[in-house]
Amino acid sequence: LETIVVDQRGAISSMETQMTTLEQTNRGVVPMIIEMVDALGKIVEADIPFKKEERQKRVAKLENMLGDSDVTTAELYRKVTEAYSIELDYGSTVDSYVGRLPSEKQVDFLRVGRTTLIYQTLNQEVSGWWNASTGKFETLDRRYNGEIKEAIRIAKKQASPNLAGLPVLGAKAAGGQ
Repeated sequence: LETIVVDQRGAISSMETQMTTLEQTNRGVVPMIIEMVDALGKIVEADIPFKKEERQKRVAKLENMLGDSDVTTAELYRKVTEAYSIELDYGSTVDSYVGRLPSEKQVDFLRVGRTTLIYQTLNQEVSGWWNASTGKFETLDRRYNGEIKEAIRIAKKQASPNLAGLPVLGAKAAGGQ
């Protein structure tokens, strides 16, 4: 019986040490997670405005989880890294979706990585792009409508992948002109 008691005291001591180590780890990890969520929010706000509401909701959900004592540190970390993974994927993918311009006009958007956001009205009459320098959508010349229409079809997997002759937007000529 004495051997069992000694073994149990050793196990209790080991668990107390593990709990102390876990608390110290949490004290270091939780501030890092808070910083990661804050940085993610800043990335979403500074980025081109694609799927803005969906991305803002993802950050808000993470912010709510930060204050929820029922969420373990491991689960919180998993959710934050999952959100970062989603954001990272945006940089190397092409996507098309229906959304609204600030004028509330419904359009097809074409996102190319994190660099280009193009729109086209649903009747394919008007196309435009997000100008990061001005922070506004600007209309493109009508000559691009056909290529943009085809690129949107490719992004929606309605057409075979092909090279699309999209305009190079926002690029400055050599010498800053």
